[in-house]
Amino acid sequence: MRKKLIMLAILAILLLSACSSPYVQNNANNTNNSPEWVVEGSRISWTFEEMLLSTTDVVVARYVGHRYFGYTFIEFEFTVLDRVLGNAADTIFLYEFRSRHLSLNAETEYLLLLGRVEAPFYWGFHNEAFMRADEVMIDLNNLSASTMRNEPLSEHSTGLDFNNSSLSREQVVSYVRELTRDNAPSNAPIRTDRLENIIDGSPDVLVIEINEPLRLLRDIWTPGQDFMGTDLYHFTVIQGLKGGLEEGYRGIMVFFADTVQTGERHIVAAVPVSEGSNWFDFTTRESLFHMDQLDEILAILAQQNETGA
Repeated sequence: MRKKLIMLAILAILLLSACSSPYVQNNANNTNNSPEWVVEGSRISWTFEEMLLSTTDVVVARYVGHRYFGYTFIEFEFTVLDRVLGNAADTIFLYEFRSRHLSLNAETEYLLLLGRVEAPFYWGFHNEAFMRADEVMIDLNNLSASTMRNEPLSEHSTGLDFNNSSLSREQVVSYVRELTRDNAPSNAPIRTDRLENIIDGSPDVLVIEINEPLRLLRDIWTPGQDFMGTDLYHFTVIQGLKGGLEEGYRGIMVFFADTVQTGERHIVAAVPVSEGSNWFDFTTRESLFHMDQLDEILAILAQQNETGA
């Protein structure tokens, strides 16, 4: 399977420089349809239609409000009216860099093409955190005002003329729905902090030993940096409670900064950042457990195995 396509070039550069771990979900399953992307400097260049092939979430939504989020981002809140692709919640949050200019109207409905932010809790984002795919913003009340990379969308679409006054919102939504119908949607987050649900919804539940650090926040933090509050550690599996990892497996885990130390043992509910990767994220904010919770977790797993049998 191809590696994940990067939909948000600037975000990718920030992430790769910080820890070389992808955090925005992209569709890596369309191997028969995905074009060859051309990279121009730090920007990934593609048409509107090509970009749709790697989109994981598409919604019709109404703008609610926004607030400044740290030094780097603005957080926009939307109410979801229709899910064209994916499993977004009724309320979602779109994060934009402050350097971008995004003017929204509460009376307007927007078609949003999105990439879900994986492990948003490391950033302090809401659980339903997204970023726009290639800065596309489709104004369903005024299609000619739609944009991509802060340019008219009509300059980037090869299949629709967004300047055509006869083009309807229904045609646009139907067109996007058709082009994305074979896309793999992003994984819905675990939307509860109950231990039973975290264990049930996590692909891997592991007893691990914390090995040497790969990168500590205190070594890279600079004033004004309001994201990636994490430490990266190598780890060794002591016992695989759920999933296919065996004793002795070594990988890399992302932790909240200053929560673990080399030599400690913990239980984690985790997920690989991509298929076959040895990098792992938590599945929720509450996915780091003390060893004294082992019996309780084993009991939950036993009960879930009996129920699923």
